[in-house]
Amino acid sequence: MSGEIQLIEITFELPEWTDDERFEEETPIFYGLGHAYEGQLQGYKNENALLNGLFEIEGVKEACLNVDKWVTVEFGCDIAKLPQQVAAFQEKLRKFLQNKRRILCFSAKKITPPIWKRY
Repeated sequence: MSGEIQLIEITFELPEWTDDERFEEETPIFYGLGHAYEGQLQGYKNENALLNGLFEIEGVKEACLNVDKWVTVEFGCDIAKLPQQVAAFQEKLRKFLQNKRRILCFSAKKITPPIWKRY
């Protein structure tokens, strides 16, 4: 067994707003074709759009959005390349969170109908 490092895990903190309930999605599940209750509601599947998106970023191993908000990433590299890989991941994470924050802010806006005036 050699004494070289083969895998490094780093945990990054996530902003406070990442536990917002608006990221929760409830998708209905219906009975499929050929089932006695075909087309009827079977139940619901609960998902978190932010959490699912985090796991689509390459290298993400674990994530938590409850009390402590964090994401753990694995880097398999030599120590010389680690700073560049961490910086690249931080940039991906920043862009991802910026996009999700934009979506969250957009969903919070109330669209009001135009005010009609009598002339």
